[in-house]
Amino acid sequence: TVHRDGEALVVDGGVGLLGGASVPGIDLDLSTGGELAPALVALAALANAPSTITGIGHLRGHETDRLAALAAEITGLGGGATELDEGLAIEPRPLQGGPWRAYDDHRMATAGAIIAGVEPTVSWLPPDDDDPYEQYDESLIRARPNPKANRPRSKQRPAHDDAVVGRVVTVDRGRYQCLVDEGGPEEREVISTRARELRKSAIVTGDRVDLVGDASGVEGSLARIVRIHDRRTLLRRSADDTDAVERIIVANADQLLIVVASVNPEPRPRLVDRYLVAAFDAGIEPLLVMTKTDLADPAPFLAQFRGLDLRVVESRSDAPPVDELRALLRDRTTVAVGHSGVGKSTLVNALVPDARRATGVVNAVTGRGRHTSSSTVSLRLPGGGWIIDTPGVRSFGLGHVDPDNILRSFGDLAEIGAGCPRGCTHLPDAPDCELVERAAAGELGEFGAERLDSLQRLLTTLMTPSGRTGADTLKP
Repeated sequence: TVHRDGEALVVDGGVGLLGGASVPGIDLDLSTGGELAPALVALAALANAPSTITGIGHLRGHETDRLAALAAEITGLGGGATELDEGLAIEPRPLQGGPWRAYDDHRMATAGAIIAGVEPTVSWLPPDDDDPYEQYDESLIRARPNPKANRPRSKQRPAHDDAVVGRVVTVDRGRYQCLVDEGGPEEREVISTRARELRKSAIVTGDRVDLVGDASGVEGSLARIVRIHDRRTLLRRSADDTDAVERIIVANADQLLIVVASVNPEPRPRLVDRYLVAAFDAGIEPLLVMTKTDLADPAPFLAQFRGLDLRVVESRSDAPPVDELRALLRDRTTVAVGHSGVGKSTLVNALVPDARRATGVVNAVTGRGRHTSSSTVSLRLPGGGWIIDTPGVRSFGLGHVDPDNILRSFGDLAEIGAGCPRGCTHLPDAPDCELVERAAAGELGEFGAERLDSLQRLLTTLMTPSGRTGADTLKP
């Protein structure tokens, strides 16, 4: 800080070099300390005696010509300042009020601040027409253009009131084949992609969706799916029983057509149990079809499910029951599932003659079928209804299913299990379990013990180490 103390100028708490009339002017050579020149010139302008400061000619080449600027500003305030070849001669005079321009130079700003600190009529702030900070005025700010679009994105999505409704018929590598105006005069198939906001949402066969864009269906057109309608049912499976991540197979199905071969490949009752669990968990009605009944008697296998309210249809290799099945599938959406090689695609081709689904044979050495269906596709049934053919699987994980829902898949055992204590696990070591006690007493029938074993096997597989499921932590 700088202020007058009687006849002297006090700088930062100490007496300055220049004073009143009793203090003579100074004659300094600042060849080695030229950066102090603007501040000393300001002090000299406030003294009562002349001063000469030399050795500062190099100041002409800084941010501004400091010698000319200092002389101009001191003269403009009423003081006396004359440029020399290598310095300034200061003749103190009473200073008048006015602004001190800083010239965008921090040393000039320092000199102005010193003078303004002593002479209140002097302002060191620049005038409005010479404001070095004008470039920072918020009113002059320009918004950066959005590099990805012409206008910034927001969380408000368009309503898409002009969207048309379609049924997803098949999914192929990010392209969705949809049927628009189903059953109407303008029914057409439209190829579409998904909107960006749906990139994390699964879109599967059977979904009802809203489409915008080019939904004409002409060759080369491409629409965009912007909404997924609420699903009535959702058939899901996981990679295995320890995988909590579900894989959505089909949406909005009414029936689950479980296809099992009587022989070649051998029927797998445990896989059928898993299909039933998935069907009951999804709220889908199961329907069992036994193929190749002309090659082996299906009765021993079917006896294991006689306690269930399960509709069974038998099919011969040379005479599939097309009429019976069409009557059961009419006006409904049915998902066909089954082990590879059981004849599922053959059955679909019989129901829909122009389906042309690929078929294969069972390996004579391994007894396993080949994967011939590689995609899930919806096919319209003659007379009404849809059948959805899915790729064959050799496993059907239930890691996404709550074990509390499994017992409902075993209708005959569920009635007996209602008499168990609350919180009963129905496992072999469960105390006072009605199912375990009746099985030990032989009261569950010929196949009751095997069905209870199947139930317990599924329950044990899905149990966490704590003895209960972590279903509440699973993704819906």
